Amino acid sequence: MNNITLKVRGAPKNSLIFLDDKLIKIKKDSFSNKMFKGQTSKNEISLKIYKVQELTLKNWWLYEILYFILSIFGLFDYRAKTGFYDVTYEANIKLNADTQLELNFDRKTENAFTVKATNTELNEKENKKEQNLKAKKRFKWTIVCKVLAWILAAVVVCLCLFI
Repeated sequence: MNNITLKVRGAPKNSLIFLDDKLIKIKKDSFSNKMFKGQTSKNEISLKIYKVQELTLKNWWLYEILYFILSIFGLFDYRAKTGFYDVTYEANIKLNADTQLELNFDRKTENAFTVKATNTELNEKENKKEQNLKAKKRFKWTIVCKVLAWILAAVVVCLCLFI
C-alpha cells in the first residue's frame, strides 16, 4: 500500500479536488490549508484541481437573487468577489511508500500552483490560471442591480412612512 499526503495552501474557495477522477473529502488544518491523507494500491494516480466561477453557471442570476435575499440585501454576503480566476491543475503522480505533495496557490504568476513534491515523480499536464471576463462582467451587472434594489427599497419605505 502506498500512502499519499496532499496539502493545498491558499486554494480558492469552492475548489474541487479529484484523485483518480473521484472527488475527495478535504479536511482543513488550523491554518486553513486543505489536507488529505489516504492509501492506495496503485502505483500511479492522477490529481485534478478545478475552480469555476459561480457567475458562469447556467442559473447564475437565480443564485445571485437567492444570496442577495438570504444575506439581508447583501449585508452579510460572505462570498469573495475578487480575482475572477478559473483554475485548472492536472498532474500524474508516481507513488512510493510515503508520498507527500504540497501545492501552493500562486496569485502573482500565470501558473496556478507551485508544487513541492517529496519522495515522488510528478508529471504536470496542465497548470493554469485564467481570468474569467464573463464572470467579471456579470459581477458588474449584479452590483448595478443591487444598488437599484437598495434604491427601490428606500423609496418603498419612504412611501409607506409618509402616505
